[in-house]
Amino acid sequence: MNRVLRSLVTGSLVGAAVGLVMLTGRRRGMMNTASTNNARGAVRMVRDNTMRWTSALKNGTEAFSRRMARRMQ
Repeated sequence: MNRVLRSLVTGSLVGAAVGLVMLTGRRRGMMNTASTNNARGAVRMVRDNTMRWTSALKNGTEAFSRRMARRMQ
């Protein structure tokens, strides 16, 4: 029970910190007139990174399952 309570408190603190960082970043972005172009570039970069990490995770999972299947035989 103690562990659950600690994890809830820690999670809420981390969530609050991330929210504050996002809000301050958004306010700074509103002052910048070229923020739309930067945002599009950031979205493209995040999308590309996500695709790369997803592909790597998929390949790693497949390789791990192949190794485990060989050991089971």
